[in-house]
Amino acid sequence: MRKKDLLIMAVLLLFTASCYIASFFAQESCAWLSNVLISTACGFLTGLVLFFLANRRMAKQEIIKLEYEMLLDIRNKAHELSSDAKYYQKYHSLYTEEIEYDNFFRKIIEGIYVVQEDLFSLPDVLFSELDIDVENTDFLDFDVFESAYQKIKDIEEETEKADKLLLDIAERMIQIEQKLRVPIKSKKEVLLSFRKHPF
Repeated sequence: MRKKDLLIMAVLLLFTASCYIASFFAQESCAWLSNVLISTACGFLTGLVLFFLANRRMAKQEIIKLEYEMLLDIRNKAHELSSDAKYYQKYHSLYTEEIEYDNFFRKIIEGIYVVQEDLFSLPDVLFSELDIDVENTDFLDFDVFESAYQKIKDIEEETEKADKLLLDIAERMIQIEQKLRVPIKSKKEVLLSFRKHPF
C-alpha cells in the first residue's frame, strides 16, 4: 500500500476516533450534537472500510494486469518467432525482406534466448501456473538449437538440415504458446470481471 493511501486512511481513522470521543463528552450537555457526531463517525468509518477495500482491489488488479501483460508479451514473441521460422523455411525470405540464411538464423536464435530469459524472469508463482515440468530441463533448453546451428558447416548449401532446425524451433515456440494460453485466458477473465463488478 502506498504512503499516500496510508496517510488518507490514518486521517479518516483520526476523524472517526475524534467524532466518537467528542460525542461521548457531548452526550449529557447536548444530545443532538452527540447523535450528529456519532452519525458522522459512522460515515467516516464506512468511508474508511470502502477506501480500504477499493485500495486492495486496485492493488490486486494492478498485479494481475502486470502478470497478464508479461505473459502476453512472451506469447507474442514466441508466436512471431514460430511464424517467421515457418515462413522462412517455406519461402527462404522473410516476407518482403531478402535475408540470408546465416543472418536469419542469428536473428531467430537471439529471439529464442530472449523468450527463454523472459520465461525464467517470471515470478515463481506465475511460472508455476505455466504447467512446465521443472525437472524436464530440455523443454526450456534452447542451447540445443544453437548447437545444431553451429554443426551445420555450410548453411547456404545444407538447406535441408537448416529447414528442419527451423521447423524444430517453430514447434518449440508453438508449445510455449500453448503453455501460456491457459494462464493468459485466466488473467484476462479476472481483469474483465474487475471491470464488470465494482467490488
